[in-house]
Amino acid sequence: MIELVADDLKSQAILIYLNRGRSPFPRSDASAVIHAFPAKGVELAAYAEGVRSELRSLPVDWSSETYEQACERVESEVARRHPELNREAIDAIGWAFCYDWK
Repeated sequence: MIELVADDLKSQAILIYLNRGRSPFPRSDASAVIHAFPAKGVELAAYAEGVRSELRSLPVDWSSETYEQACERVESEVARRHPELNREAIDAIGWAFCYDWK
C-alpha cells in the first residue's frame, strides 16, 4: 500500500501566500513566501499562485448548488487534485474561495 505524505513546504507556502492566520481575509502575498523560504521561495510562490489561479478557474453553477455546497465541493476538488497538501492548506484554500464568493 502506498502512503501519501503531505509536502510540508508546499502546505506552508499556501498558508503564507494566503496570509492564513495573519489576516482576517485571504490575500495573495508571493513576497512573503519568497522571504520565508529563501532557497525555494520563488518556486514555492509560483506553486501557490498556480493553485490560487486554479482555484479561481473552478466553475460554480449557482443554479444547482448553494454557497456552502460550492465551498465544500471546491475543498474536496482541491484535495483530490493536490494530495501533497495537508488539511490546513486545503482549509486555507477553501477559506480563500469562500471569501472570494461572499
